[in-house]
Amino acid sequence: MDAGESRKSEKTQDKYRRILTAEVEGTAVGGTTANDVTAPELDTLCRRIAKRSPTMAINVYKLIRAAFRWGFKKDLVDRDVSAKLDRPAEERRLPTEECTLNDEELRRLWLGVEALGREAATFIRLPLLCGTRRGETALAGWDEFDLREQGPFVWRVRAEHRKGQRGKKRGLFIPLPPLAVRLLVALREETGRGPRVFPVAGERFLANLFRSTEDVRQATGVRFTLHDLRATCATGVRRMSGLPHVPALVLGHQGVPGVPDVTSRYDRADTSRKSRRA
Repeated sequence: MDAGESRKSEKTQDKYRRILTAEVEGTAVGGTTANDVTAPELDTLCRRIAKRSPTMAINVYKLIRAAFRWGFKKDLVDRDVSAKLDRPAEERRLPTEECTLNDEELRRLWLGVEALGREAATFIRLPLLCGTRRGETALAGWDEFDLREQGPFVWRVRAEHRKGQRGKKRGLFIPLPPLAVRLLVALREETGRGPRVFPVAGERFLANLFRSTEDVRQATGVRFTLHDLRATCATGVRRMSGLPHVPALVLGHQGVPGVPDVTSRYDRADTSRKSRRA
């Protein structure tokens, strides 16, 4: 992993390190060198993780495969034992209709997170209002926000916190809705002395997405993923604006206004209305 650091962005490197720390270190595989580890040992590791979290098991599997392929190509390992591995779980992709919370699920989630404390509650609520990704929210610093009383209220997401190829990522300018401003001003009383907006909740969701999300699911009774919050925001924006290109602008997707892009996968406002009429 360390040998290939220059090829990946700092954000990607941090993600890989968190996965290794949480899932590999402390195991039999974690104490074995790449040249000595065997395919059965790697398979056992992935399948043990799959019993708890199929999604994390797939992430670990992909990381192992990529690391060994690259290491073998660069003569850093003698053989690619990962080539013998099978996927530890099926990678299930949700259809469009399952990527967006309905109004009742949204109500239960919004009210239910209150019991988790102000920081955790705001961490879940902010993507619903702003459509930000996990990393953009978790790594946000107070210096990215302009919350002065005279306004305008904005969130300037740093380029390094955004998804994209290294050297091609751009920052994102998000006008903050009044409700988001109220949530952030209240949270600033708790975490405003430090640089990070979400020093505890953000780190937890970066370190172990499955466990942290499952805690929220248990508290609220709503089955969701963090990306569903972003999809729900896109659908709400489309529903209010009536314009197909507005969700793309809010989410920071690159595309030509009016031309369907990845954002259209999130937007189910039209189908929702048709379903209600039926």
